[in-house]
Amino acid sequence: MPPRPMAQTELFEDAESTPLPPLQQDVQIQLQQQMVQWMQAVALAINEEERDEQDHG
Repeated sequence: MPPRPMAQTELFEDAESTPLPPLQQDVQIQLQQQMVQWMQAVALAINEEERDEQDHG
């Protein structure tokens, strides 16, 4: 695995924390639902990759 660029390390480690503004409840609910759908899609893709690797192995 290649080493991470220093700029990336600095981006995350030296960044100042800025509080996020509160979101309206309907926006929060919609974002949560979209996050669940995204996580399900990622899990499905990972499972399909594992099945493909097992078929070829």
